[in-house]
Amino acid sequence: MKKILFRISCYLLWCTWGILDGLYGLIIFLFTFAFAGKIKYQDNIITVKIGKTYKASGWAFEAGAFVFSNTDAIFDTKNSFFKHEWGHCIPQTWLCGPLHIFLCGIPSVIRFQYREYLVRSGKKKRSELKLYDAAWFEGTATKWGTYWNNKLKEKGWL
Repeated sequence: MKKILFRISCYLLWCTWGILDGLYGLIIFLFTFAFAGKIKYQDNIITVKIGKTYKASGWAFEAGAFVFSNTDAIFDTKNSFFKHEWGHCIPQTWLCGPLHIFLCGIPSVIRFQYREYLVRSGKKKRSELKLYDAAWFEGTATKWGTYWNNKLKEKGWL
């Protein structure tokens, strides 16, 4: 019963308070559904693998109830990669609501792309970049995602 109540709460919040992220995610999901390599529902979010996995580090981004990625690592719910994206999906979206896409989502994508540009253009080595979680929106996604995902599993809500 706890799991069902939590699931309903998640979707109600994505359809109201988190509507911008929710609609954005649904639109992307509908356009990428045909090209999805793998789709899985886990811990109240829908994870979707799209594209090929390249030798470079994998990427992922969340949009409402969806996480899109180019790597199978996103399907490992014990992995910090999954918990980071889960942290964007649930705790951050619940806190920021309709502003989440502007406060966390867009800055996260821009920052990731800029870091990739610096590495691929040879301007910096990955080891020279600041820690990924140094930006508040990335650090809180990792911290809250790990904490709340573990806590909710421990309590039987996930």
